[in-house]
Amino acid sequence: LLEVVEAYNGKDFVDSARALNRAVNLQIVEIINEELQFCHDKLQSACYDTLDEEKKVLLHRVIGETYLTRGDPESTYKAALHLNECPSLTESNDATAMAKVNLEAAKYCQSRAAFGDAACLLQSGLEQLNRDTSSKWNENFHLTLETLYGLAGVQLGIGDYDGCEQTLKESLLHCDS
Repeated sequence: LLEVVEAYNGKDFVDSARALNRAVNLQIVEIINEELQFCHDKLQSACYDTLDEEKKVLLHRVIGETYLTRGDPESTYKAALHLNECPSLTESNDATAMAKVNLEAAKYCQSRAAFGDAACLLQSGLEQLNRDTSSKWNENFHLTLETLYGLAGVQLGIGDYDGCEQTLKESLLHCDS
């Protein structure tokens, strides 16, 4: 928890602990199950709205990377939601890694029957892989195919039959029999 605050604000551990303690004492945030949460969503929204775009991206990146270190499926899902808000990650060499995170997060959503969320995550993964069409299939064939297969499955699950058909057609164009 303190690592996130420290990484975000660039201050040392003691200063970060003081800032966090003050926020808790003012009942702005609370610690529940070792996670920092705002006491009210309106407080969270108001604080977030005061940040410039660069700070918002940094905040999402720090939170997302912290969730990724936990390694469990729910944390991977939360990490994907935050990291997808970081254009610098999705437009860089990290795009393949981000596509993998989105695929794992989508699998978690599917296990919870959250097919709409899974579809969004898989679409994000495909967008990251789509930066370079040739590399998507040449360098990331199995990842691309697994992502498309997952997307077709969730599209079917949510009744998007036309989308499912298009996804399967795209998959078949690149597969040898």
